[in-house]
Amino acid sequence: EGYGKKWVEEHHEDLRSIYCPEDAYTQKFLKELEKERSMDAYTFIPLERMIDFSHINLYFYDAALAPKGDFTLVNGGAYDGDSIEESWRAYGDRMKLAYAVEPDQENIAAMKQRLTKLGIMDRVRILPNGMSDEDKVLYFSESGTMASHFETEGTIEVPVRKNDSVVDEVIGDLCINMDVEGS
Repeated sequence: EGYGKKWVEEHHEDLRSIYCPEDAYTQKFLKELEKERSMDAYTFIPLERMIDFSHINLYFYDAALAPKGDFTLVNGGAYDGDSIEESWRAYGDRMKLAYAVEPDQENIAAMKQRLTKLGIMDRVRILPNGMSDEDKVLYFSESGTMASHFETEGTIEVPVRKNDSVVDEVIGDLCINMDVEGS
């Protein structure tokens, strides 16, 4: 009943049509999903148990989307610099410049420490604001974690800059990573 064996058999092609069939990880995921759903007693299995992602940089693993040469990274919602570090580890000196857009002061302090330890602060510009479709001021709740977010009852006012005005210099291609689940 529901999404069990019969449903999987009837919708096999439908499942395959909504995902990129050329991607090996998606193929493996779908195969495991179909296998699990085909059992009489379905049990949730975390994706990490189906596919070993340990060798993949989750933000930057798709070669079709990867920058081909030098690039400038804009990281909206930069948190503690983790995505900038991942980009640096994936592409090294090809990352010529990074804009870290992060309004939380505790996160900025952690980011400076992390990126200084990596030796790349000279190519990172930290912008203590948010990004939007227009320049304005919004309320923001700082937490020093990924849970920091904009909200009407926020504890501080934060300038929010129009996306087009964040970048004043681009070296190579422009890559934008918006990690804004707290917005």
